[in-house]
Amino acid sequence: MVSVFTLAMVISRSSAISSSTGATILQGPHHGAQKSTRTQSAEPVTSSKSASVVSTTSPMMVRGVNPTMILFSDPAMLVKHYKTCREASDWTKMIIAPSILTADFCELGSLIDDALEAGIDWLHLDIMDGNWVSNRTITFGPAVIRSIRDRAGEGVFLDCHLMITNAEQTWRQFAEAGVDLIIVHIEAVDDMASLLADMRAAGRKCGIVFNPDTPVEEVLPHLPELDLVLVMSVVPGKGGQSFMPEVEVKVRRLRAEIDAQVDAGGRPVKVMIDGGIKVHNIAEVEGWGVDVSVVGSGLINTRASLGENHSELLAALDR
Repeated sequence: MVSVFTLAMVISRSSAISSSTGATILQGPHHGAQKSTRTQSAEPVTSSKSASVVSTTSPMMVRGVNPTMILFSDPAMLVKHYKTCREASDWTKMIIAPSILTADFCELGSLIDDALEAGIDWLHLDIMDGNWVSNRTITFGPAVIRSIRDRAGEGVFLDCHLMITNAEQTWRQFAEAGVDLIIVHIEAVDDMASLLADMRAAGRKCGIVFNPDTPVEEVLPHLPELDLVLVMSVVPGKGGQSFMPEVEVKVRRLRAEIDAQVDAGGRPVKVMIDGGIKVHNIAEVEGWGVDVSVVGSGLINTRASLGENHSELLAALDR
């Protein structure tokens, strides 16, 4: 059974859907080396309701339909479509996902409304427990996530990046609060294979995140079980950092390994990047093969509105 998120990885970057695919659209509002749990290192070494059948050559664009929520009836068709789009160089729509950490939490509901109005349908939620990251930051938990889900509606994709010491014991709380995808640090989990198996058995979408000083090779054995890999281009929880362009080699390695996996009939996996993404470098990371860019202060700041900043990022991507 192929998850909606896996399918979204293909569809969200494609500008057209062949009428021969037999796709349906879901309507709504918008393995495996182990690692010991350890504290995050502070220094880097070197990131529907009823369904409708799509019968035209363009995605169905109607009010209340999120184009990333398209479901193919046959997994083999999904992989075929993925390959066709890639070979046609039809991979231009990288997703911009706001991180809400820089928001005024007294105005969080209004911020979510502004994001939806700007056409954003993916929100990135950074969860820190005051223990794992180097600066001991505490952010927010499942109660706030539930409020975000209620405000945003079911059609907005929510991921949560767990920078915590006990993901194995607490991930279900975040799933039950309404997140679509749970991303866990490879550096903070004792038995990653078992954790991924538990999340899969519960029908959840899962991802791995790794820090700039962690070799990408630690992530690769888990690719067959993942929906997403998050590459950190800054060190989590350490302030005053700049974007680390040296993570390019890791992103490109992931992109090559994922493409090879898909070519062999395996699961498509999204590549996400987080840390220091701004107008001046967002097109660069898209060129590396990134599918989702997390943007914090580049979107949510006092210089301009979220909508204006989003438009500026889109312009940098020639969109």
